[in-house]
Amino acid sequence: TTCVRWTSQHGTTVLPASESAVRAGAALVLPAAVANDGIPLHADSRLLQQVLRAEWGFTGVVLASADDVLGLAERHHVTETADAALALAIESGVHIVFGPDGDDDTARRMLRLLVEGRLASWLVDAAVVTVLQLKLALGLFDEPVPVRPPLPRPARAALAARAAAQSAVLLTDPRGVLPLTGPGPILVVAGGPTVETGGLVDALAVRHPDGARAVDPAEVRWPDAAAVVVVVDDPDGAEVAIGRLVATGTPCVALVGGADPRVLGPLVATTAAVVLCWQPVHLHADAHAEVLLGAAEPGGRLPVPITGDGGRVVCPLGHGAGYTTVEYSHLRITPDRGPGPPQLVVQCRVTNAGDRVGKEVVQVYLRDEVASVARTATSLAAFTTVELEPGRTVTVTLRIPAARLAVWNRAMRHVVEPGTFTVFVGRSALDLRLRGTVVVDAAADLTD
Repeated sequence: TTCVRWTSQHGTTVLPASESAVRAGAALVLPAAVANDGIPLHADSRLLQQVLRAEWGFTGVVLASADDVLGLAERHHVTETADAALALAIESGVHIVFGPDGDDDTARRMLRLLVEGRLASWLVDAAVVTVLQLKLALGLFDEPVPVRPPLPRPARAALAARAAAQSAVLLTDPRGVLPLTGPGPILVVAGGPTVETGGLVDALAVRHPDGARAVDPAEVRWPDAAAVVVVVDDPDGAEVAIGRLVATGTPCVALVGGADPRVLGPLVATTAAVVLCWQPVHLHADAHAEVLLGAAEPGGRLPVPITGDGGRVVCPLGHGAGYTTVEYSHLRITPDRGPGPPQLVVQCRVTNAGDRVGKEVVQVYLRDEVASVARTATSLAAFTTVELEPGRTVTVTLRIPAARLAVWNRAMRHVVEPGTFTVFVGRSALDLRLRGTVVVDAAADLTD
């Protein structure tokens, strides 16, 4: 069962990702506590029923937290009472409203609404049927209930380590510090009073020829050190301490675990190498040691941009560096005229021009040159990952459904409008290596 948290600011920008998740098999949808054109998602029957179920073919369950549903009254003020908020959410297409464990206030509230006739019983019946259908599809009524045997512990650990390395994002390395291959010990500094560094020190010590040791920041003046690695859990203000370490002249790397990437602008502005690890570093110390030493490559890319002073983008959507040099060439854009929904086929050649094995995330962006509604300058349309041996060239093919060209127009119709679209291929939203155009001759209404 796949679950997608569904946010919406404007359908043209956000809904395509949600639609892709639903069409890929998501069985649970959680609307976010936001509004779309002034309508809170938990009260938007058009999105939850017409778009989600009728147009996208979703047959799963829409869940909502009790706090988010009560927010219809307390935050959005589209109902006067909590009871009315609950009734409105169910009427709009929510099937399950859940609260903290042991909290049965929502159930009592719904029972009262039914008894008093303020919530139609057929709506509750329909929600129950939807939930039961999902449980039936999952085999939860089988005897006995099927249980997938767990992976052996070593296999789970290996899978987690591989995921940690492949999701790590190398945000910046202006001094070319990584991977750490120079002589001398690696010094590890805790970037906060509660940061654990023991696991990383041990992992580096057994892998690096000259070992590793934990030190106090005041000790980082050893000229023979290979590098100093600062483990950061809370990036707020960390750029000041990192700046002092950089000033010692020792190559500096900041490993950032568990932080929202959008707050990392000040840290990225330093001249330290910065690696975003998503979770506390000690949870996967071995994997992060492999990344630092070059035995594994940071394979992650940013799902959101990072901005600096004045809102300037310092790391764009899709950004993430690797340990080799990749070149792009030979862009080709053709329509797929075969059976099935229309698609745009984008092909290019990708060459590893470096001397190391590397992975590349090839990204395709679209720009609608003229549309009936305002659109973002470019939007991510497709991406894929390829692994390349040194000197090897591969042809990469990405298929983009015609619906990805569509906008939600002023009448809230999902329409592919005639006009010219620019197609970009590259490494991020601001590192675009190839460019071409495609012309759409006639409009196509995708909501019918």
